[in-house]
Amino acid sequence: MAELRRHPVSGEWVVICPEKSLSAQQREGNGCIFCPGNENLTGPEVYRLNGGGDSGSSGWCVRVVAESPPLFHIEGEFSKKAAGLCDCMQAIGAHEIVVESPEHNIQFENLTEHRIASVLGVLRTRVADLAGDMRLRQVFAFKVRTNDPATHPHWHILSTPFVPGSIKEELKGSARYFSYKERCVFCDYIRQERKSGERIVCEETGAIAISPYAARFPYEVWVLPQDTRRILTKWIPRSSRALRES
Repeated sequence: MAELRRHPVSGEWVVICPEKSLSAQQREGNGCIFCPGNENLTGPEVYRLNGGGDSGSSGWCVRVVAESPPLFHIEGEFSKKAAGLCDCMQAIGAHEIVVESPEHNIQFENLTEHRIASVLGVLRTRVADLAGDMRLRQVFAFKVRTNDPATHPHWHILSTPFVPGSIKEELKGSARYFSYKERCVFCDYIRQERKSGERIVCEETGAIAISPYAARFPYEVWVLPQDTRRILTKWIPRSSRALRES
């Protein structure tokens, strides 16, 4: 079973999961555990969206299953204890796989707009559900992309009992900016980019996509809500608590 261990110098939590090295590999075509007809080969089903697209006899167009073996498990207690200079505890959280399509060889960008919206809707539903678990502090959803034909396109959703260091620093930086200027840093950043017009990728009702001035890797894009004040008012209290308790 996975375990969380705190780094003695950085203070970061690291997940250790020896079972991962023993997990079964996906196979191409009918042998793929995420292809229709092999639903019994995956972890327990958490959620499914039926109909739409080429669902075939499976009946589903998006399917969410528990990862097996998971990096984080929902059952159990934290049971934090000392390990010499370090700390360790059970890796309480969640680890889910979102299978974005029954088709094995179709990539996300080649899905129809309706099916892309369906996948994003499922991601939003699962993130919102996991965010309701007050034991947990952070939820990630990220896409797995590879040129390996044996890999069925899918996403991972991780919910962790700690705020990772990089995100914690961003939250602290946002709080420092607000403390000094009494304004939201993201609101100011949106206004600056609109004025320059150099790095806006696209802008729609409710959201704006920006290529950041200090991009950390190629093709980095920030997707920001335009009404950041409403979002921050909703989430800052919980974020502040997460920073205190991490």
